[in-house]
Amino acid sequence: MSIDKYYDQTIKVITVTAPAQFSSAAFSESCSTATAYMNPVNGVETFTGGRNEIFADYKAFMSSTVAIDETKRVRWAGKDYNVVFVKNTGQMGHHKRVLLKNDARAQ
Repeated sequence: MSIDKYYDQTIKVITVTAPAQFSSAAFSESCSTATAYMNPVNGVETFTGGRNEIFADYKAFMSSTVAIDETKRVRWAGKDYNVVFVKNTGQMGHHKRVLLKNDARAQ
C-alpha cells in the first residue's frame, strides 16, 4: 500500500504576498488546496536560550507535487501553521514531509 492512500485531510497552502516598497496596499494571501496526512509530533524539541522549545507541533505527509516551502503557511482544521521544514523524504521524489508549528499570530 502506498503512502498516498493515507492522505485523508484537506489542507490549504497559503502564500502571503507583501506589497511593493512604499505601497499603501495591504498584504495579500492566495490559497491552494492539497490533501495530506496530518500527524501530531511527539518529542521534537530544540534547546534555545537556556530552555527547551517545541520545534514543531505537527508533521504532514503530502505529494511531492504540492508547491510548499518554508515561506508558506498551512491552514488546517481552522488553525494556521507556519512551515518550519520541508523534506523530500528519502530523496525519492514521491512525497514530502513537512514540519508545522502553530502560528502564534493567529491565536
